[in-house]
Amino acid sequence: MRQGILIICFCLIVAMVLVIPVQADLIAPAITHVYFEKNGTPYHHPVHYSVKCYGYPISYPPVTRAVGSYQQELVFIYSATCLDYGCEIYKPYYYKAHIDRCDLEGSTLGSPFQIHNFSFKPYTQCSWIPHRTYRAPGLWNEQYFMTPEFQLCGDYQRNQSGRAEHRTFVSCDPFTQSGCVHMIQDMTPIRQEGNTTAIKVDLSANHTDLQQYIQYLETCDPRKDPSCGGWMINGEPLKGMHQYRTFLENATHIKDHPCDTFLVKVDPGLIIPMTEDKIPYRYGCVGPCNQSEAVCESRFTIPSGNMNATSSGNFTSVQQKIPLEADSAQNLTTASQSIPPAVHRSPVESLYCDVLRFFGATC
Repeated sequence: MRQGILIICFCLIVAMVLVIPVQADLIAPAITHVYFEKNGTPYHHPVHYSVKCYGYPISYPPVTRAVGSYQQELVFIYSATCLDYGCEIYKPYYYKAHIDRCDLEGSTLGSPFQIHNFSFKPYTQCSWIPHRTYRAPGLWNEQYFMTPEFQLCGDYQRNQSGRAEHRTFVSCDPFTQSGCVHMIQDMTPIRQEGNTTAIKVDLSANHTDLQQYIQYLETCDPRKDPSCGGWMINGEPLKGMHQYRTFLENATHIKDHPCDTFLVKVDPGLIIPMTEDKIPYRYGCVGPCNQSEAVCESRFTIPSGNMNATSSGNFTSVQQKIPLEADSAQNLTTASQSIPPAVHRSPVESLYCDVLRFFGATC
């Protein structure tokens, strides 16, 4: 019966999605911190700029084109205004293309400038934000990290195969270290060290009672027990930092939602502010939400003198076309090894997976 209700609900939601333009409703923006410098120092004046990236569109099945065999096209563009050093913008890096180069055109204090070929991606670097959930209906600014213990507990509760991850974080300085993010509310900024390690857990080999399993998760040490998923922060398991576990002391809530004991609250800086009671981008959300996929950085140096800088020689002529958009909001390309590989899904597939998770199932 429950499965039948799930299928009916999913069909209704998919039907609604299919009649809504994908470009407007199934795109997740990133939170990008933009830093302009000039003469080696932070630049504190307003800058209006546009980033344009050139290459060729990717078709399916994808075909790699040889260098020089095609004419570069405009495949991605965005414009923004940065009022001060380290401003935040909310833009979706949403494209289906091979990018050869990105250029920047800007103006500040009435003077235009250009930066040619600053990168082969429209940002400097990005860090993926771990999965989050909501626990207060209607309060979209209250988000909680789905920690590995929370995921293992939920899998056990649903009698599913266990899967989790190990991630190691260290404290850092967001102004001098890339990938340094205010992740958890009231905690200092942290960044991931090394790669994410995925683990599979045989839940049937542990305990038969949910409360006993929760007690096991409370005490197991992810540094020593391979079947114990967890995040390590400065050498200490996150679950041991009780001050960050929002629901731990709420006996009434924990009684109804026992696995929520392992949730920790997301720092407000990772939550995109809503404007006019809505946000123009939604990605796999049942109802309105302000979910973001990544925290990114863009660092630019405003050239001195003629205000025109070039990173590499001459370019071929460019045929401009309307920017293309991807079938997945997770086409953020990055060279940072601290970011786990993304699972590429179409917007409908992602929505399907979110709906399943909403009803306690998984893809």
